[in-house]
Amino acid sequence: MCGLCGSFALDPDDPVDRAALERMTRALAHRGPDGERVECGRGFGLGFRRLAILDLSERGMQPASAQDGAITSVLNGEIYNYPELRADLEAHGVQLHSGCDGEIIPHLYAQHGPAFVERLRGMFALAVVDVREHRLVLARDRLGKKPLYVARRAGRVDFASEPKALLAASEGAVRPDPAALVRFLCFGYVPGPGSAFHGLERVQPGERWVVDRGGVHVERYWSLPEPSAREPVEPRALVERFEHLLAQATTERLAADVPLGVLLSGGVDSGLVLAAAAKAARRPIEAFTIAFADRAYDESALAAQTAKHLGVRMNVLEAKPLPAEALLEIARVWDEPFGDASAYPTLLVARLARSRVTVALSGDGGDEAFAGYRRYRALALAERIAAATPAALRRLFSRAVGEVANGSGGRGGIGTFRRFASALGLESASDRQQYWSTYFRAGVRARFLDPELRNAADPDAEARAEFDGAAGSVVERALRVDQARYLPDDLLVKTDTASMAVGLEVRSPLLDHRIVEFAATLPARMRCGAADTKPLLRALAARVLTPEVATARKRGFGVPLAAWLRGPFATVSRRVLLSERQTRRRVFAPGALRELLDRHASGREDWSQYIWLALVLELWFRRFIDRDLSLD
Repeated sequence: MCGLCGSFALDPDDPVDRAALERMTRALAHRGPDGERVECGRGFGLGFRRLAILDLSERGMQPASAQDGAITSVLNGEIYNYPELRADLEAHGVQLHSGCDGEIIPHLYAQHGPAFVERLRGMFALAVVDVREHRLVLARDRLGKKPLYVARRAGRVDFASEPKALLAASEGAVRPDPAALVRFLCFGYVPGPGSAFHGLERVQPGERWVVDRGGVHVERYWSLPEPSAREPVEPRALVERFEHLLAQATTERLAADVPLGVLLSGGVDSGLVLAAAAKAARRPIEAFTIAFADRAYDESALAAQTAKHLGVRMNVLEAKPLPAEALLEIARVWDEPFGDASAYPTLLVARLARSRVTVALSGDGGDEAFAGYRRYRALALAERIAAATPAALRRLFSRAVGEVANGSGGRGGIGTFRRFASALGLESASDRQQYWSTYFRAGVRARFLDPELRNAADPDAEARAEFDGAAGSVVERALRVDQARYLPDDLLVKTDTASMAVGLEVRSPLLDHRIVEFAATLPARMRCGAADTKPLLRALAARVLTPEVATARKRGFGVPLAAWLRGPFATVSRRVLLSERQTRRRVFAPGALRELLDRHASGREDWSQYIWLALVLELWFRRFIDRDLSLD
């Protein structure tokens, strides 16, 4: 786990600015506190910051090279099938000098060319420079666990693990991408392949870029398997298959020369990961969780129950209402506007874990692979009702129940029912998917956003096209959309950014692509049960976890945002969002934010997520556009 950056000139005779490359590398120091190296060659340069996990000696430093320096590479992440790849290289006469996975990358490229990426199993972003062919290969892992940003500039391609490094290279004025800002307000995150910064883009999950004198060639080397007709499978056999895959993936992710732990919630996913890790680990591991005073959001008691049941030491951090200064830390850590309100608690639990370990396993990915969110069941039920009920009757029912002002309705059963009723009145499955997954939808944008900005993109139409273009049932289509967008652009950005800000490596066994592919082939009833979410995972949990955890209702890692924005954040949010600086942005319609703030403060409506998105966006503007990050 590290930070990487580099610059590649399309013309090999164009020199690389070493001073700019050094600035890029220094900007990634938090991702790699254990060392730095910058190397330049003919028409290229590579920078690297190291977080030492395997072979802590200097031998593990990158860039790594092969064929007397003709092939050079940098790797961010971990290659979990490194031992077998190393053994194969040595069988072909390759001499390796370290115990680090990064060393094998240039040698694999020498044997297989750009196709070597398909042999890797793990989480990674990487760059390989072939000096003889004057070729650059960039790639990301299949699910998008590690980030890789790119800037195509005059005659060259710059790349880095985070936008701040690319901005450090240019030192010019930063321009926002208006279309990306509209998408952010709609989804709560900036979906790829673009970014919030004009001219900065992202290598997508499962993509390989080949750059040479002729330009940039983008290839997809992996895609999620398409749904297909499935023969009935005995459920016990599926549970046993999943248990084997999880044990294999977890064992591979325990390889480290540093202390390990597990980020634990009160749910099934991280509980199963902890159970597999506790069984396979050769030394004691620890668990880390966060507690909330609001019981609707607190899972610490269930997490502690899981740790006790498995004989693992538990570490708990109490998340108190965030101080106003936490807003500034969020803005400093996340380079793009990021509206997931659990970002800061994630940063806190990562910091807690880093105080005792260097590597932590997580349960990320289970909900997106095995249909863990209640909205999947809601979509399936609404589809059945829509097929049997006239649209006019559904609309009448929806109006009778009453539209929730912001589409959230809280975490309780009544709020969920009202959201379901509101979505049921919509015309199509894709409209209902949009309702459950977005915030500033078309009608809200028309009312609250500046006309010029809201016309910069139509994220609703983009998302509907993606949903309607996917194959399978309504649940399968929703899962594919979430795995392509919500997982890599929200959840994995949150985990990677928070953990790397404190020098912690997070590994996710449930994101092993073999598990994801297995989940894609499951019968629908094993992913979206009639009675509960994730029936296959719960079946395994019933064998290895306590009954309370195995049957616990899905909560998600949320925070009491509505209360915080009426309490400790009320004053500062008004000061920031009603400021002259914000008004000059021409993002929101005149008076829109004052109306949102007043309606939320009344306590009768919940506009917290909208206010939070506006707050995050304004602080992003202050950091990168104004270059004056403050709450004044």
